[in-house]
Amino acid sequence: MLSIIIPIYNSENYLKRCLDSIISQTNKDFEVILIDDGSRDNSANICEQYCVNNSNFKYYFQKNAGPGAARNTGLKYTNGEFISFIDPDDFVSPSYVEKILINMNSDILFFSSIHKKTNGNEETHTFNNNTNITFLQLLLEQNQYWDYGYTWNKCFRKDIITLNNLLFNENINHSEDELFTLEYVKNISLMNTINDPIYFYQVGIGISKKLASLNEFNIINNCIHNISNEFKDAETSCYLNLRVINYWFNACQYNGYSFFYVYNQAKKLTDTLDKEELKRFLSNHYYDRHITLSKRTERFEKIVLSNPSSAKTKLRLLWLCFYEWQKITIKKIRHKI
Repeated sequence: MLSIIIPIYNSENYLKRCLDSIISQTNKDFEVILIDDGSRDNSANICEQYCVNNSNFKYYFQKNAGPGAARNTGLKYTNGEFISFIDPDDFVSPSYVEKILINMNSDILFFSSIHKKTNGNEETHTFNNNTNITFLQLLLEQNQYWDYGYTWNKCFRKDIITLNNLLFNENINHSEDELFTLEYVKNISLMNTINDPIYFYQVGIGISKKLASLNEFNIINNCIHNISNEFKDAETSCYLNLRVINYWFNACQYNGYSFFYVYNQAKKLTDTLDKEELKRFLSNHYYDRHITLSKRTERFEKIVLSNPSSAKTKLRLLWLCFYEWQKITIKKIRHKI
């Protein structure tokens, strides 16, 4: 049986669409665990109504504690062999449960998704059809940079979660799913991926439209750094540590944090690593550009991995700093106009 955990917070506008998509499943071997994280809208009434009409729906209320805490509460009430997560503003295809149960013959299943944007456009994020591949193989062939970290495009085994005492980080509201996924895959060897887009992700509403705080960036990056060094495979560790460098650059590029601050944070983490090994990894996988999001990020990586005392590195750092500053300044001016 599949246990579906749905963390809910003030989700009345989209919740019925989500729950209706689950009711319409072709395979009925599932239960739904609804965790209301202190909603102040009509979410509770909606959940209770669906529980009355569907015996496999269970509703639990808790004081507001964040998405990680809500998912952790949900894990306590699951009865299924397999566990998946659905966000309340998203929905799934009628074959969602069927496809998962058919293909869940490994330790974890990754499935494709359709990202629905607020302007009406859609974007399909796909995984290839693979059985028994390694996490590194998945990382290097994934079509979209972020997709390995979400929990809503995966199915997990309950026994692995229980055996390793895995929980979501309750101190952050962003990337807690990525940290959980990394802790999980660190404890397994092989995984399956399917091309079927059975999940519909709503972009730009709920938590997805909010930016991470500087404190969250510090927690997330330190956690990824620590987890990455616990992987037995050195190349997987390299990929994830490069992910940390990318993450810090995103803090400047998208959140507007000081360029020199994010540079020093990225450098502080990578100073504890073998930089030559990281450079070799990048060289060996140069064309896997989903490792690095843009040319600007690539330049930032090279600066962080270079000798900080060399004149060339200092000039590159100053130039990239000026480049990022003028882009942010121009954006602000345009916004005012």
